[in-house]
Amino acid sequence: MSSEPSGCLLFAIPRVLLGASSFKALPDGLALPRLDVGTVSPKDLPALIKVRNAGRACEALLCKADLGDVATGDAARELAKWIGGIYAIGAKLKSARAYVLLHAPDRVAREQADLELEMVGASAAAIPLLRKQLGALKERAVHAQAVCAQIEALQIRLQMSASEVEALHARLGRALGSEDLVHEVRAWRQAASLALDAFVDTVGELDR
Repeated sequence: MSSEPSGCLLFAIPRVLLGASSFKALPDGLALPRLDVGTVSPKDLPALIKVRNAGRACEALLCKADLGDVATGDAARELAKWIGGIYAIGAKLKSARAYVLLHAPDRVAREQADLELEMVGASAAAIPLLRKQLGALKERAVHAQAVCAQIEALQIRLQMSASEVEALHARLGRALGSEDLVHEVRAWRQAASLALDAFVDTVGELDR
């Protein structure tokens, strides 16, 4: 379980710089989700920490803003969904890497050799089942190769998303309340979502 605080606590920006008198918490449903480091791979953690820190900085600016402006409130909502989607990419990458490791070529080769040896002395009744297991093993090996090929693309999307959140923070101050801001955040969120959907469509579930 993550022990991270939630809500607008001015994580990365000193409270004095934002002005304590103007600080307010975001309404329920607009605060950023937590990053649970237990659900992601150490390989992806640096990019996800960038996402978390830049997201918190954006959230702090939104806390300072007048959320009576519909566009600013919409941007906060889109930001929360976007960050959650990026964290989902990190979680999917962890499960994908675990799957590839479980079905690594050398491991599959050992299991295949064991099954083939078992078939040598097996009874005629047992051979069909062993052949079925051997076929399933080969299918999983092929699937693992497909997963491995897609991991790099999803990792690139994660790194791009981290840069996009940082870019949002760099321009957020002058874009608060703008409809263009809402459309921009929504477009980035959809790009992250589409990348994750494409990964799942390509490799399927990872519990085979």
